Amino acid sequence: MDAVQFSLDIFHLLMSWSERREVSHLMRTCHTLNHEGVSYILNEDPQLETALHVRSFLQFAAARGNSVELAHRLERLRGLTVDVREADARIVAPLIKKLLVEMAPYMKNLARINFRDRLHALVQAEPELPAAVAALSTLESLHLGGIDRRGLEGLVGLKSRLKHAVISVELELASDVEGDDVARLLQSSRMTLRSVSFSAVYDPIPSPSPPCFAHVRHLSLEYTRTLVTSNLVAAFPNVEKLEASWLILTTMDYVEDAVLDHHRAQNVISQQERGAWRSLRSFHGSLASLYVLGLTCHVPFVCVNTDENEGFDLRWARAIVADTRPTHLTFDIDFPTYFAEQESFAEDLIALFSHRAFQNVKVLKVNFLLMPGDSDLEMVPFLDTFFQAIALCSADAVALTIHAGSLNSPWSGSNSSGAVEVYMRTFNARALAERLKAMAPSLRTVIISRDPWSSRRATVRLGPRIPDDSDANLDGSYV
Repeated sequence: MDAVQFSLDIFHLLMSWSERREVSHLMRTCHTLNHEGVSYILNEDPQLETALHVRSFLQFAAARGNSVELAHRLERLRGLTVDVREADARIVAPLIKKLLVEMAPYMKNLARINFRDRLHALVQAEPELPAAVAALSTLESLHLGGIDRRGLEGLVGLKSRLKHAVISVELELASDVEGDDVARLLQSSRMTLRSVSFSAVYDPIPSPSPPCFAHVRHLSLEYTRTLVTSNLVAAFPNVEKLEASWLILTTMDYVEDAVLDHHRAQNVISQQERGAWRSLRSFHGSLASLYVLGLTCHVPFVCVNTDENEGFDLRWARAIVADTRPTHLTFDIDFPTYFAEQESFAEDLIALFSHRAFQNVKVLKVNFLLMPGDSDLEMVPFLDTFFQAIALCSADAVALTIHAGSLNSPWSGSNSSGAVEVYMRTFNARALAERLKAMAPSLRTVIISRDPWSSRRATVRLGPRIPDDSDANLDGSYV
């Protein structure tokens, strides 16, 4: 190895450990480093947040008019992230369009563009921006944050064949967007899409005969108003991972249960007539969303939480367990006082854990997220009721975690002498674990913990470890 090559290897090592600014300084020292440093500058996607950022990147890409160097630089560009303030959109949008149009012939490996938010403001400032994105043919991942109907219509005819798409409509403009607008945008990627995320697309798949995206394995739905399960199955028949949360109906102050019951009944009937998912492996999202979906298929891994203004309804919980017959089940329960104060709390809890479908559950995780409104909850009788109900199920492993961090936050305004705060000062994880094990001797594993991410964390495990969803077997067994 000659001295020049040895020196260059040292600089490559230096640049691999340096921040972008330091690499830029090294590139200014000589022609060789100016050429070699490009891959380190573009090792992470450039973040374009202001007009200064965009102009600086355009200047970098131009390479002082050297067309060979310009091609060298832009061939190494794999992704761009655009995240501008709405106030800067008028200045930034034309520059972004200029970059995408004038540099497109050189950006042969541009695989992803991420418009994090406020894309509608950029489109308003530069109406031709969506067409500039649609003309690109190399994209594999496209994130459209804060888009509106005008932006979606401008993207129809997208030349790229996407693998991953995130379509997040500006919430205040969501009522103008039709699910068909989204379907038309993704039409060209039917054979390539692997994951799709919709946010504030109120009716994501309105047609009972939608285009089929047979290769999509991950589907995420957020802020939806209508969930027609059979339409989703028809559009995405091979989904393995489903996420759904923030069902718009349940974020209102009050919704008649009969409304949700009707949606659910319609979904159950339509699946019986048209077919249900056979590929679904996991669900993660809100209890209300899963209840309304009314799935009629086995889902091995289920994790449910609650949306804003939604209490943890034990009747719904019993229904979704009967629907999905999971082997690994997680309940994230915030504001447990909500159902602890229900007159039929103990009876409903026993009905849930003793339900026939609950016999499929092998691993049960329950996370209590205590809120300021829980400060007067009497934890001893509350947990005793839970333990008595858990003892009725046939799970192999139970993990119960209490998250009390919100009680002590500066803005919580909680009473430090409340019943929960007093209980948590003397929290004894081992005593609780041993008590549950004594009440349910068939359990192979019991885990009791508190605040796992704080300095006050405490965890006791009796028995073998519980695997994460990723390394558990579909039959519910674990090591």
